[in-house]
This record gives sequence, structure tokens and C-alpha cells, in this order.
Amino acid sequence: MELITEIFGASNVAFVLHGMERELTRYTVFAVSMYVIIVLILTPLFRQRKIRRSTPGYSQMGAEFLRSLRTMVVFVAMDMLIFRALGLRGIWWDADLGWPYWPWLIGSVIVGVVWHDTWFYWMHRLMHTPRLYKALHFTHHKSVNPTPFTAYSFAVGEAALEYLFIPPLVLLLPMAPGAVFWVIMIMFVKNVTGHGGFELFPKGSYSHPILRHFTTVTHHDMHHSNGGGNYGLHFTWWDRWMGTEHKHYAARFEAVASRKRGEVAGGAVPGPAETAPVSLSS
Repeated sequence: MELITEIFGASNVAFVLHGMERELTRYTVFAVSMYVIIVLILTPLFRQRKIRRSTPGYSQMGAEFLRSLRTMVVFVAMDMLIFRALGLRGIWWDADLGWPYWPWLIGSVIVGVVWHDTWFYWMHRLMHTPRLYKALHFTHHKSVNPTPFTAYSFAVGEAALEYLFIPPLVLLLPMAPGAVFWVIMIMFVKNVTGHGGFELFPKGSYSHPILRHFTTVTHHDMHHSNGGGNYGLHFTWWDRWMGTEHKHYAARFEAVASRKRGEVAGGAVPGPAETAPVSLSS
């Protein structure tokens, strides 16, 4: 009885409600905003930058939204377990480092994003192995043609794995105050735009000395259409180092980015078909 009272105590209930409010606000603001930008702004003005000819219907987006609500519950539950129930604390929390804040913040965000990309690549690639794919990752790949609402459309197990990049940052590293918030915001913006269906990078990015290191929208869109390869989120490093970059990626990106006004997606664009079956290979 005391345990139940403690679990449903006012402070814990407030913690959960605040967490759900935070997650729902972030998801709704960014996902809905990106959808509005795509439908009302990009489609009329930059139709040539639409990667695929077809557009997912409202039934798909509604299903993605409902699955995303479940993901938010998992994220808040993980917060509750690690930082409330287990009471874990960062080893640097009480240290008086005295570092200049802005360089510390920028450095912390860079470290956090690089760490998240590393975690995401290997976790993502692992979930594409036959034993784990159906249990963990198939739900996300129901969206063969993704939308901004696909960003949080996970099964429970994948949602838990997606969350687990956070505890090492908070518990083990001397992250500047507020840095984890910005890492998560960058992750979410990248996730939403990566599922948006419009190529946002300029022509020539694949061979540009700086831009070539960042994943484009086409990079992740090909992952959904083909079902394998292109596992990175922020950067192309791991895919290139490990040989998992799709062999048609460069050609497909340049074909999309080079379209002239009035041109639309068609069969001439190199790469897999929009309805290609999802592969279970790693």
C-alpha cells in the first residue's frame, strides 16, 4: 500500500504530467509545423524537390500519431524509472568545474550529437537483423513513404532503445546545463525533417567537403523505401566507414536536387521503387 501511495504521490504524478506535456508539445509543434510547411508552402513552390510523386494519406498520419503517443509514454516512463524510481545521479552533478559556459555548452552539444549519431547507427543497424526486426523495428517501417509524423512512430521496444542514448550523457559526462535539451531538440528537428519527403540540401551536397558529412532527406527516405542501408541519422560517417551507404544514394540525391522547376518525381530517378518490400537484412 505504501508503495502504491508513493508511486501515485503528488510529486510523481506531476513529474509524469509535466513529461507528457513536454513530449506532446515538442512532437505536435514540430511535426504539425513541418507538415504545414510541406503541404502549404513547399508543395506549391518547390514541387520539384518532392522526393516521391505520391503523398501519404491522413489514415497513415493518424496511425503514426497514435503510435507516437505510445512512444511519449515510454519516454516519460523511462525518465521516471531512471531518475525517480532508481534515483540515479550524474557523477559530475555536484562538481564545481568553473568552465566558461558558452564554450562548454557548444562543446557539450557537439559531443552529445556525435554520441547520439553513433548510438543511433549501431542500434538502428542491429534492429534490422532478422531476429530483432519484426519485434522492434517493423512498426516504424510500416511507413514506407514517411511523413513528419513518422518521427516518433515506434514499437514499445524501439522507443525504449531510442531513449537509451540519454542516460550516458546525463549520468557519465560533464554536460553543460541545458546541453541535453539542445541535443534532443536537434535530434527531433533532424528526425522530423528527415521524414518530411522534401529534399532540403542544395545540389552538389554529396561531394561538398563539408555538406557531404551530413545526411540529407533523400538519405533517410531511401532507407524507408528500400528497407536497408543508410542507417545514420545526423552524419554519413558510419554508413561510409561500414559500407552500408546505399549504392544509388549519390545518383538519387543529385537527381532530386537537380530537378528544375516544374519537374516532378518519376521513374527516371535512380534508386528503389516507392513500394519496394522491406528487407530484413542487416
